[in-house]
Amino acid sequence: MELGEDLPKPYPKWEPVAGYFDGDGSVSIFVGKFTIAFYLDWTDQSAAQLSQILSFFRIQGIKTGKVRKMTSSEASAFRIADQGSVVYIAEHLLPYCYKKREELLTLLEYRKYDLITGSEVQRRFQKLVRLGLRERHGNRQYRPIPWAYSVGSHLSRKGRALTTMKKWPTLSKAQREVATVRHNVFGMSIRALSKLYGTSRSAVWRALKNDSR
Repeated sequence: MELGEDLPKPYPKWEPVAGYFDGDGSVSIFVGKFTIAFYLDWTDQSAAQLSQILSFFRIQGIKTGKVRKMTSSEASAFRIADQGSVVYIAEHLLPYCYKKREELLTLLEYRKYDLITGSEVQRRFQKLVRLGLRERHGNRQYRPIPWAYSVGSHLSRKGRALTTMKKWPTLSKAQREVATVRHNVFGMSIRALSKLYGTSRSAVWRALKNDSR
């Protein structure tokens, strides 16, 4: 079922929304290269009931999708994927949830408060699965993310991982002297010199600059 323009009467406040989520909602995660994304999923046999929750969210100014029929069952579902909306909803659900409390708290400690690493998020969720407090979602493989969200987000924008950043060797005094001759006299490029000495081009450039003083 897809919602039209007219939504049914919304839930009146956060408490019943939280009670519904604690029983039938779920926190899903997507483990990326640098960060973890969280999703809030809502599933029910009654599309009308889901529409009531969706209507409540829209009144709160929350970005939502639509209630859709699931292809694998008779149930309907919708997902909150916008990360800002996920954090906002989690904050309001947390005080009234018991079963999903640890999952919501982990979401906030990682995504909003920047207190735990992506690796810790995965360890906590795996522990909840082992304890039977969380359903297993597929055969997800653990991926080390040894930094908090803010660091991972920065690395994602820069397109490089902190753990793979290489410290390039510097050139000795003798190597600098020879490199200077090869560059200035024989016209050897900085790129070629970097390959020759097994270091970065910036390290060669600094060596040539320092040796010319």
